[in-house]
Amino acid sequence: MRLLKLLCIALPLSLSLFSARAHSYEIIENNPNFISKNPRLQNQKVQKLRLDNGISVYLLSDPETPSSGAAFSMRVGSWDDPEEYPGIAHFVEHLLFMGSHTYPDENLYRDAVSKAGGALNAYTASKRTVYGFYSDNTHFEEIFPMFAHMLMDPLFNPGSIAREYKAIEQEYQISLSSDPWRTIHVLKALANPQHPQAQFDCGNSQTLANIPVETAINWYKEHYKPHLGALVITSPLPLETMVNMAQSLFGQIPAAKDLSQTADFDPVETPLFLPETFPSQVHITPHLQESQSMAMLWELPPSFNCLTNEGQNSAHVMLTNSINTAHKGSLYETLKEADLITDLSSYIQSLSNEKHLFFINFQLTDKGVANLDQVEMHTDAYLKQMAKTPIPAYFTQEIVDIWKQSIETAPRQNPFSFCMNVAGALTSEDISSYPQSSSGLSNFDPQQYLDLVNFTQVERAIQIYLINPEKTDTKMTELEPWYKVPYTVVHQESKEKSTPENIHFTLFNDPNPYLPNNTEPITSNTEAQEKSKPKQLIKTKRGELTYWKDDVFMLPKVALHALIQSPCMDLSAHSDVCLDLFAMLTAEQLAPINTKGKTADIGISVTSGSDGILIALSGYQDKSLLFFSDALDSLAQFNPTKTSFEAMKQLLKSNQLNSKFSPAYTQVMHHMSEITSSSCSTKAQYLEAIESLTKEQYVSFIQNVFNANVVKMVVSGALNEQEAENFYTCFTEHPTFKNTVDKTDKELKMHTKYSLALDGTILPQKVHISFDQKDTAVALMIQDEEFSFAKHASNFILNYSLSNEFFDTLRTKQQTGYAVFSYPSKTNNDLISHNFCVQSTTHSGEELLARYELFLEDYVASLEETFTPEVFEEFKATLKTQINTPEETLAHKNGVIFHIVCNNDGDFTRKEKLLKATDELSHEEFTSWAKQLLGRNNRKRLAVVLQGNCDEGSFAYVKKERDTISFQTTTPKKTETLCQ
Repeated sequence: MRLLKLLCIALPLSLSLFSARAHSYEIIENNPNFISKNPRLQNQKVQKLRLDNGISVYLLSDPETPSSGAAFSMRVGSWDDPEEYPGIAHFVEHLLFMGSHTYPDENLYRDAVSKAGGALNAYTASKRTVYGFYSDNTHFEEIFPMFAHMLMDPLFNPGSIAREYKAIEQEYQISLSSDPWRTIHVLKALANPQHPQAQFDCGNSQTLANIPVETAINWYKEHYKPHLGALVITSPLPLETMVNMAQSLFGQIPAAKDLSQTADFDPVETPLFLPETFPSQVHITPHLQESQSMAMLWELPPSFNCLTNEGQNSAHVMLTNSINTAHKGSLYETLKEADLITDLSSYIQSLSNEKHLFFINFQLTDKGVANLDQVEMHTDAYLKQMAKTPIPAYFTQEIVDIWKQSIETAPRQNPFSFCMNVAGALTSEDISSYPQSSSGLSNFDPQQYLDLVNFTQVERAIQIYLINPEKTDTKMTELEPWYKVPYTVVHQESKEKSTPENIHFTLFNDPNPYLPNNTEPITSNTEAQEKSKPKQLIKTKRGELTYWKDDVFMLPKVALHALIQSPCMDLSAHSDVCLDLFAMLTAEQLAPINTKGKTADIGISVTSGSDGILIALSGYQDKSLLFFSDALDSLAQFNPTKTSFEAMKQLLKSNQLNSKFSPAYTQVMHHMSEITSSSCSTKAQYLEAIESLTKEQYVSFIQNVFNANVVKMVVSGALNEQEAENFYTCFTEHPTFKNTVDKTDKELKMHTKYSLALDGTILPQKVHISFDQKDTAVALMIQDEEFSFAKHASNFILNYSLSNEFFDTLRTKQQTGYAVFSYPSKTNNDLISHNFCVQSTTHSGEELLARYELFLEDYVASLEETFTPEVFEEFKATLKTQINTPEETLAHKNGVIFHIVCNNDGDFTRKEKLLKATDELSHEEFTSWAKQLLGRNNRKRLAVVLQGNCDEGSFAYVKKERDTISFQTTTPKKTETLCQ
């Protein structure tokens, strides 16, 4: 810490030296294609630069931002991997975090970010690599040089290289069970061998274990050229300071002598798939055995580039919006009514500036699997009708208008997301035009749209089937080399398909009735003397309404959250299944109205939770009550057809069966949640409830919920009290949701799920679960005795150091796994705990648990050294900053109020109580509590061990009886005697 402060004191001196250099950068004029109308962003200032070495720089000075961030991107990625070392781009991304010549301690940067309440990350794509971090404002200038030097003068320590390839291997092992990754690698196996997309690009121990240090260094030097880089910073600092920070550090990098791009192939002329080996159909064995999906894929020619000088290609936007509709007569509704699909979506994926793929994805029912030709035929008919039908002017105008409104009223982004997104965009768009191409929308060209639709016809598509081959009687003839995925390919001549004349679609929705008339920000003539506070407007035994008048965001919007509870929600498996089915069927019912709502910037969702049915609405206030009323009418149609009910039941069952193939760390955490819940149905009970549930039982259950229910509703935004009450009345007086039984004043008794307190009078407890996968995962929960705000604050402060130390020890140093994390938690019934989890492919559950305890023992022993009074006060300041960080959207603010209403009895003083407790917390009180929580005397510990199938090479002790010990047969060596 002392060294850190000395370096920070020296920084302004270096800044002044570099600021004296003349013409060290070029100022790029900022001509955005939009001006933010968000009242909270009016003090933001932007500066664009190009340093002399070619690095593009985008600076956003935002005086009101609660935290700061930076990101750096390179137009370099996995397509630049040499054949000898697949995955080296990804590997170098990892290595850059392992210290620099200026800051050789490989943990210094990560520790500094963690202590500043921030986070860091990076990713490697086909033609870009992006690094970023965020922190509180206080420590940002201290951390920024560490971030810069990891990119400028990375250490490439041989010891780090030897360790980090194992982390890549763990990451690779985790991805083996991912069906999207499996599909990608099958497509790689079928790609043009001359295209770099055909290469294995993740990397693993096989491709990276023996890589020479010099090879990694040389690859970095050859590819990380400054003119391919872009730096993004956002902070409350003045632009002048940020310019100096960028120039004084990143300006030190010498300009490259070779200013060419790094790719050694022509991305325009090199097709991803060759005509002579074009795979018309690809059948892939899914890892999730219950998965059943189909996709159509088109490789778009360069003439259909995603980005234009005017903005994003509007032809692409109109195409995907046209397909992703759910109105009556749409492709989605037609296939749903025919019981062929459960969902449909389309999107465009950009692999690089020049290479784009267009997808239509279908989630299939059992009937759809049995009738794949019907799905293909209807899609073909739909696309052919689109190619013959001009797009209506009102349809394009609605999309253009809402696109413009969403950009102009966009909220302040999280600094990390903002920096990473902008840095990524600057690998595709030059700093001189940014954000025109990335954020704008090009002028609509009807002919280009029709040309695009004519190109994306079924006969030109690759059809990808991710279905259990037993269901289609498909014989898999090939094996993908890296993920060992069985697949088979069908090659067919491309020819136009005949379409039955009786298939006809309604391609476009009617003009949108929910388009708001008022989208302008709210202006107030008088300054409010006191900020608005949540106010309870209604409180009865049948429900309550809380209202908050927006005086912060000042946009004409509304947000609503509601919780519906009923005595028949008894926390049984039957109740859980009915609620989950209701949420799924409701999404179906709401699809048409949400399609319209999307182009009016308003939407509604219904989900099932442990406490009941959750409704969330957010969007423009104008027409919002009409939208809500129409949505409730859709919800009232909860009596599904027999076909729809059975299809959703099957999907729910498939999701449950597939969950056993999800990553081990998610499963072990789910087991922990199940075990520590007062009432939670097991997976077996849940599946049994699905199997036995009839449509009549489901309808009866939902009817009983609405016959006797209690609703807690929170409404916020640009509306008055009466308008807020109108939402409440709209629900409570609706014929379907109005209580029809139990009209007495007696209170309805609700069943509440809560977390259980561990018994601290016995030894720590452990649950061992066998796991039929390669990976092993261990979750450990350590609980406290009782709640206080001082302990709650202490748990967060502890995490600033503990999470980083746990990650560094178990992952970086010991290489036990890739997924390594710890975090603090507090349940709704105020139980405090700290939680730890590791997923490993190399270590057994018992060994991992032993390492946890050894780590905790060492950590407690050095606690005083870790948390000096000075460090403790810094962490306290970081926590107070985070507590005081305001919500950035109205929906988020309303959600926070809703949480307090539902889980904290409407106590809106909890934030102040936590701040007060943090202020008053002493160093001695904190260290005493932390030692008590983590120490061996605290027996309130529960470990869940999900033990997988270890590899033959894995290290583990085998339990043996004394007389069954195995010995190797050897021949005794002859020895000379010392005495004759």
